[in-house]
Amino acid sequence: TTEQSQQLVDQQMIQADTLAQQEQWHEALAIYQQLLLADNSLTEAKISMISVSVRSTLDRQITKLLDDPRSLAASPVFYRGTNLLADARGIINPGPRLRRQINQLDKALDASQIPVTIIIQSDNLTQITVYKVADLGAFQETSISLKPGLYVAAGQRFGYRDVRVEFEVSAQTPMESI
Repeated sequence: TTEQSQQLVDQQMIQADTLAQQEQWHEALAIYQQLLLADNSLTEAKISMISVSVRSTLDRQITKLLDDPRSLAASPVFYRGTNLLADARGIINPGPRLRRQINQLDKALDASQIPVTIIIQSDNLTQITVYKVADLGAFQETSISLKPGLYVAAGQRFGYRDVRVEFEVSAQTPMESI
C-alpha cells in the first residue's frame, strides 16, 4: 500500500540522516541514491543527497591522500592536497571524523615538504647520480637533503655494469645510509 511504502521511505530517510550525522557519508549516499532510483520525485532525498555527495567525495579524496602520504612529494598531488585541506576547513560544523582528517592531512602536507638528510656511501671511483636531483660525482661518503619520496640513484664506473638503487626517503628515517 501507499502508506506502507511512505513509511518505508520515511524509515530510510531517517537511517540516511543518522548515517550522515555520524559522518558515514558513503553509506548515507547509497541510501539516498537507492531512494531516488525507486522514486525520483523525493525532493528531500535530492536535497540531502547533494550535501552528502559533496562530503562523501571530500572524505574519499582525503582518505586516499592519507593512505598514501608518499604521493604528496609530487607537486601536483601536494597542491591538490592543499586545495582539499582548504575545502575541508571551509566546511561549517565539521564532525569529529572530518576534524581528525583535517589535522592528519595538515601534518602529512607539512611532513611531505621537510627535507631529510641522508648519507650516501660509495667507493670513491663510481660516478653517482640521484635521478631528477643531482649528479654527485665520485665520493667516499656524502650527504644530501631530499624531500620525502621515492628516488633512484645510479652508479656508473668504466668497465663495470651500471647499478641502480631505488630508495625511499621519509621523515621517519633521518640520516639513513644508502
